[in-house]
Amino acid sequence: MEHAQGSSKSYGPISGALHSYLIELAAQMQALPGEEFEAASIAYKGALAEVERVAELEKYATVTS
Repeated sequence: MEHAQGSSKSYGPISGALHSYLIELAAQMQALPGEEFEAASIAYKGALAEVERVAELEKYATVTS
């Protein structure tokens, strides 16, 4: 999982926690057999996109608070 490696993006408290969880999940996914890994990888990429959206919302919430 190339996205699981170190990230320079600044995350807020919620998105940071979610991102950390996904990094741990990616490590566990490595043990899955081929087809299951491929399906999990697609879901993982979708989850990463959601974390990015949460990070954007956190930035917006911080600016408007």
